[in-house]
Amino acid sequence: MPYLSIQTNSALRDEQQTELLDAASKIVASQLGKPENSVMASFVLATRMRFAGEESSTAFLELSSIGIPDAKRNPLVSGLTDLVAETCGIKPDRIFVVLADIQPSFWSWNGATIG
Repeated sequence: MPYLSIQTNSALRDEQQTELLDAASKIVASQLGKPENSVMASFVLATRMRFAGEESSTAFLELSSIGIPDAKRNPLVSGLTDLVAETCGIKPDRIFVVLADIQPSFWSWNGATIG
């Protein structure tokens, strides 16, 4: 079950947040070869974020998943960066993405670890 958190100081209307989460979920599922019904995504509006000495629009994304293939990392990050840049009006050089490949024994669902 991949989990994506999108944190930004760019305010989006509710429908824009929904569209962003829908599109991001599809990118994650497609790139990782997982069913979309196993992807969880959240949008976190940060009231303030500072990067490079200024508080202009910026975003920080964290994707945790069991198994992030090496060959999929750059296309995955590129797709998410492009989506957030376009949706939130943020320059790509102000968007950070962290990928965390989690061992199955450290990931649980439905009350039990997966591995």
